[in-house]
Amino acid sequence: MGILNTIRDAFMLKDPQDPTQEEIFISWIESKGFYYNTEISDITGDRWSRKWVTEHGHDSILEVYCKDGGKWTQQMLSSNGEVFYEESVNLDEKTS
Repeated sequence: MGILNTIRDAFMLKDPQDPTQEEIFISWIESKGFYYNTEISDITGDRWSRKWVTEHGHDSILEVYCKDGGKWTQQMLSSNGEVFYEESVNLDEKTS
């Protein structure tokens, strides 16, 4: 009967689990245009980013949500990579 159970279980839908607070947060930032930045995430931990460019394209900044050791921060980086703004992120505020 083991093989029949295996086949049946393969076609059965599992009970959906509620998304975690972090999964909800990641979905929210992705809906705002952020993408998982593999280029900087490999070196510095998980990073989701989006780029802001001035109207004429002369200047740009990078807005980044960083996850490091379970803690989230939001950073703004100048075009030369300098962090000029940083704030801790409270997932309770962002996901409610």
